[in-house]
Amino acid sequence: MGVCLSSVSKDEASKLYKTALYLRHLLAALAIPCVILIIILGAVFLIVGAVVGATTHWSGILVGGILFISCVAGAVMFWDLWGTVSVGLSMFELASCPKDELVQKLQKYKERNQTGKSDDIEAADEAIRNMCEGVADTILSKFTMAFQWAPLLFTALATLCCILSVVIEDVPKGLLIASIIGSAVGSIASVCGIIIMCCILKPIVEGHVKAAIDPYVESLQKKLAADEMPVAGVDSAPYQEDGTV
Repeated sequence: MGVCLSSVSKDEASKLYKTALYLRHLLAALAIPCVILIIILGAVFLIVGAVVGATTHWSGILVGGILFISCVAGAVMFWDLWGTVSVGLSMFELASCPKDELVQKLQKYKERNQTGKSDDIEAADEAIRNMCEGVADTILSKFTMAFQWAPLLFTALATLCCILSVVIEDVPKGLLIASIIGSAVGSIASVCGIIIMCCILKPIVEGHVKAAIDPYVESLQKKLAADEMPVAGVDSAPYQEDGTV
């Protein structure tokens, strides 16, 4: 029975490791192209606004600046997503690292998050579980910020630029067209981002990652205790004067 439970725990830990790799590859496939497109779009809006502002009407600088700043904010969110989630996913790959490295990472985590427990084993178990749960929540929140709120923020600012282009007098039609294009792009990005969040990312994090945390923690606990049991047996055995047991 114990062997069966151990096998199940290893299988679940392996699934979590594979899920983390899948999320890493998915993040690279989504975040990098999004950042490139956002930077290009922001540069286009900035150039159009500067040209209109310098040659026709001052509102071009205002509208172009607002759209450019919103693109920069979106790029920063995706950059933060890439860095934070990459580090977080590495925590789900601890089962593949050597025991000494695992102990060092957990020790650093416990130093930052003191549990107040005197039992080292209990404190280590709590540290591992808190770490994994916190990483899963952080990953989900970063995905939500980048794929849901960033496009909605850009859409809202682009809509504001459309309103300004209509309200302000003598604004060139090209500026209104650019604002409408920005609003349309933001709306499409918002819909796509919400679909990706609801249909792909959120089910993976909540259904696969969080569900596999307990077996993963159990596998790490066994790895930490693997070298401790023989040592405890040797320490408890009496030694003869000639050095034999």
